[in-house]
Amino acid sequence: MPLLLAKPIVIVRRPENLVNPDSIDLYQSPVKKVGPMEQNKKLLDQVRDVIRLKHYSIRTEESYVDWIRRYILFHKKRHPKDMGRAEVEAFLTHLAVEGNVAASTQNQASPGAPPPLCGG
Repeated sequence: MPLLLAKPIVIVRRPENLVNPDSIDLYQSPVKKVGPMEQNKKLLDQVRDVIRLKHYSIRTEESYVDWIRRYILFHKKRHPKDMGRAEVEAFLTHLAVEGNVAASTQNQASPGAPPPLCGG
């Protein structure tokens, strides 16, 4: 008696149902405001959602969230959308001068542009 193998199941996904993580604009809210629960999502939770959607590692998520948290706390809890280039430069200067942070770390924090979710 011949060995019968199960036929593989093929799942077809339609392109219109897929989300391209690279098409997400971090300068806009990553959460579509559908209900009252999503309207109240905090900034760092929104950041985590985008990072997870892009399938970044947990260590990358922790690092990004930590840098954004430090940036916000340095500017006395102002929202990044209310800040711009001057605030980014002030933060990086603080890291270099008072925080004893190496130039390579500054580059990690801001590679030539304002950090994600910054209004500038």
